[in-house]
Amino acid sequence: MESVFIIVLSIASALLVFGAVFFVLNRMLQHEDRKRQMELLANTRRITIPMRLQAYERLILFLERISPDTMIMRVRNDAVTNADLHLLLLKTIRSEFEHNISQQLYVGSQTWELIKLAKEGIATLINDAAKVLNPNDPSINLSKAIFDKLVELGELPTAQAIESLKKEARQIF
Repeated sequence: MESVFIIVLSIASALLVFGAVFFVLNRMLQHEDRKRQMELLANTRRITIPMRLQAYERLILFLERISPDTMIMRVRNDAVTNADLHLLLLKTIRSEFEHNISQQLYVGSQTWELIKLAKEGIATLINDAAKVLNPNDPSINLSKAIFDKLVELGELPTAQAIESLKKEARQIF
């Protein structure tokens, strides 16, 4: 009887030791796993934050480049007609947009929609200004008409998108 008691006590002690070791090892492995996940997240942030900031910069630059006042000064040529300048401005907007389309990966959906709306707003403004002009007149007429439309609007179609980009960028920090 005494030997059975010793065996039962030995088994109980072994189970208790095994349970304690299992519990300690399990906690250590969970801790190591959390630590690895945090290191991975930190490394990911170290890589993605500069990429996101660069995307915000590029998209703000895109919006500034398609702003009619800067774009007209950059692409206008006195030797072309209203129709030529009209097409050149729309082509410039499309080209700038296509060059930056991959940046949507780094900004929120709502901000990307505002960027697309700003692009369309600028194109619409240019189209509206061109509608009322003789296509064969000098391009200075279209430039003036676009500036007049800008004055009527009061705020550039790109302003809201730029503010949204700035707000998102500030949330990173």
